[in-house]
Amino acid sequence: FRFALERLKSWRPPYAPNAHVYSGVWWPGVASGNETCAGLAEECEHVTGAAQMASDEALRGYTDALLEDTAYATYEQLRAARMPASSSGSGGDGGQLVEHPDAAAIPSFLAQALGTIFQFRDMPKPDKPLSDPLDYELLRSYLRSGKRIASTYIGSISFDARGQNVGRPPTLLQVSGGHAQPVLSQSAVSGAQLDYPAPAAKCPADAHRLDYDGSCLLCSASTCEKSTQGSAIWIFIATGVGGAGLLLLLVGFCFLRRRLRRQAVRFGLSPHRLAKLVGWRYLLPAVFQRWWLRRHHLDAHTQLRKAAKEAERPDEQF
Repeated sequence: FRFALERLKSWRPPYAPNAHVYSGVWWPGVASGNETCAGLAEECEHVTGAAQMASDEALRGYTDALLEDTAYATYEQLRAARMPASSSGSGGDGGQLVEHPDAAAIPSFLAQALGTIFQFRDMPKPDKPLSDPLDYELLRSYLRSGKRIASTYIGSISFDARGQNVGRPPTLLQVSGGHAQPVLSQSAVSGAQLDYPAPAAKCPADAHRLDYDGSCLLCSASTCEKSTQGSAIWIFIATGVGGAGLLLLLVGFCFLRRRLRRQAVRFGLSPHRLAKLVGWRYLLPAVFQRWWLRRHHLDAHTQLRKAAKEAERPDEQF
C-alpha cells in the first residue's frame, strides 16, 4: 500500500499534466498492524476502511445481555476479572482475545437462543439440551430465521439465509493521528465524525497555484492560492449592469426634460412652473400617459389647460 500511496502522490498537482486531487481513499487494511494502517501511520492519514470491530468497541462498546447486571457486563470487565495476564498487556493468547472477543460471545448467544426455545416449556435434559433431534432442529430454524438472536460482547447476533452474522454492520474506520479511529459508530464508544472530503480536496483544483509537499496523500496542500478569475468576471458583470442602469436613468432624464420644454412653449409657461403645476406623470410618453389618465378618468389636455389658466392668476401661490 505504501507503493500505491507514492504513485498517487505523483499524480497530484503540480507534478502531472493531468493532475488529480483526491477526496478520499478506501483501503481495507487500515485496521492491520494494531490499527496503524499496517505501520504506515501518518503516511496513511485520512484513509478510510472497515473492520469487524475496533479495539475500543471490542473492550467496552457492547454489553452482554446475560451479564449486564454483573461485574462482567463488558468484555473489558471480563478480561480484568478473569484474564489478568491479558489486561496487563504482556502478550499471549489473552492479547488476541482482547482484540476479537468472538469466543466469549459464542456461549452467550447459544445460551440466549436456547432460552428463547425453552421459554414456555421445561428443558428435559439441562446437561444435554439438544439431545432430542426436534430441539436441535428448532435451534437450527431459529438461528436461520433472521431474527435478533442475542446481544453479546460483539453486538447483536442475527444470521441471514447464508449463515452470515448481520446483526451489526462492520465498523467504519478512518486514520487520524496515525491511528485508525471508529467513525459514525453505533456502539457505546463515541465515534468521531467522518472527515470527507479529505483536507487535500479543500483547495479547488483550478487554483492559481496548488502544490503539495512530501506529506501524506490526503493532507492539506502546502500552497493554495485560489484563482481570482471567477471573481473578476462577476465584478465585470456587476459593473456593466450598474453602468447600463445609470445610462438608462440619464437618457430618461434628458427625455423628460425635453418633453417638459416642449409643453412649456406650448402653454407659454416656464418649465419650472409647468413642472410644479402638472407633476411628472404628464411628462411621460404618450402610451404611459394614456394608461395613467384612463386609470384616474382624467384628460391630459384638460388638466394642462386648467393649469395654464391657473398660472395667469398672479395672486395664486403654487
